[in-house]
Amino acid sequence: MIHLLGLLVLVLAVPRATQLVVDDKIFEPVRMFFIRKFGEDGWLTYLVHCPDCTSVYMGLLGSTYAWLFLGLAVQWLVPLGLALSYVTVLFYRYKGE
Repeated sequence: MIHLLGLLVLVLAVPRATQLVVDDKIFEPVRMFFIRKFGEDGWLTYLVHCPDCTSVYMGLLGSTYAWLFLGLAVQWLVPLGLALSYVTVLFYRYKGE
């Protein structure tokens, strides 16, 4: 069984990691690289500017962490990743973006 404190940390960490990639100044050079390399309308550019898209990857990374270090059963990797992504999408909607 997954450790509940670890799950709570993931529920908070995935939205923050998504916000870090999509919004924060520290990742601006990465986002600008994608714009220069693939153009403003490129699909890879879209993926690093879209919180819904980025949250899927962050959620799957978070669920992989839960599998490796918190004892999550492997069959829960994708469902937990998508659930973490959904929590992130709700966060962004609550935040007003």
